[in-house]
Amino acid sequence: MTLEQLLILHPWLFVWAALVLGLIVGSFLNVLVWRLPKMLERDWRAQAHEILGLPAEPGGPTYNLLRPNSCCPHCSAPIRPWENIPVISYLLLRGAARDATAASARATPSPNWHAGCSRHLSPGTTASAGRPLECCS
Repeated sequence: MTLEQLLILHPWLFVWAALVLGLIVGSFLNVLVWRLPKMLERDWRAQAHEILGLPAEPGGPTYNLLRPNSCCPHCSAPIRPWENIPVISYLLLRGAARDATAASARATPSPNWHAGCSRHLSPGTTASAGRPLECCS
């Protein structure tokens, strides 16, 4: 049985696959939105020091899309990989790092959830299989 045949026979598989893919993309976008401005600022500062002939600032720890690992924005407690599952971990941990007492912002899972659901809630698609709606004229 091919993947296409499987998805035709069981459209709910397509819905779940699209939801999981959307959650993964949303999680990556959340990291991008959080880290990219900081990465750009570090790069701009280094360029400004070079152009102005100022001594270079001491290099800090590596900061890019992969490093450092995720941590709580309030207490800097490390977030383990199994605690970093989009939306599910946020709900299970009640919006806080395992070792933290303060809850994270509600906006934290928002991009994940919106990206996960956007494929099924966007105009022109059915919620059952993501297929274009038939238009009647």
